[in-house]
Amino acid sequence: MEYQMNNLLDTKTRRLKRVLSMKIKVKGVPFVTSTYCVLRYECLKTPNLIRLKICMQTPDVPFGSKFNYIERWVIGSDTSTSDKVFVKIFTSVESTKKLLFQKRIENRGKSDFRSLRSRWVDLVSTL
Repeated sequence: MEYQMNNLLDTKTRRLKRVLSMKIKVKGVPFVTSTYCVLRYECLKTPNLIRLKICMQTPDVPFGSKFNYIERWVIGSDTSTSDKVFVKIFTSVESTKKLLFQKRIENRGKSDFRSLRSRWVDLVSTL
C-alpha cells in the first residue's frame, strides 16, 4: 500500500492535525478500480473530552473532489475520576457544490458509515 503522512500541531487552536494520503481499491465506481484517499484528522483534547474530526476525500473518483465524508467523534467522561467513558459518533456527507448524482453519493456514504459504525460497535462489545 502506498501512503504518505504528515503531522502538525496548530499552536493557536492547540489542535493536532494529520493528513494521510493512501491508495485504496474501490468497488462500484465507474471507470475506477483504485484511487487515492486523503484523510484529514483534527484532534482537540481537554481534561475530560477528546474531539476528533475525520474528513475523507477521494479526488480521483468522478466528482470525488466535490464532496467530503465527515466523521466527528466525541469521547469523554463526566468527571476526571470516572471509570466510565462515553463515545458519540456523528457522520455527514458535505458537498462543495450541487452535483448531478448528489443523492446517490450521499446515500452510498451513509450506507458505508452505518456499516463501519456497526463494525465498531461489534468490536467494542467484545472488549
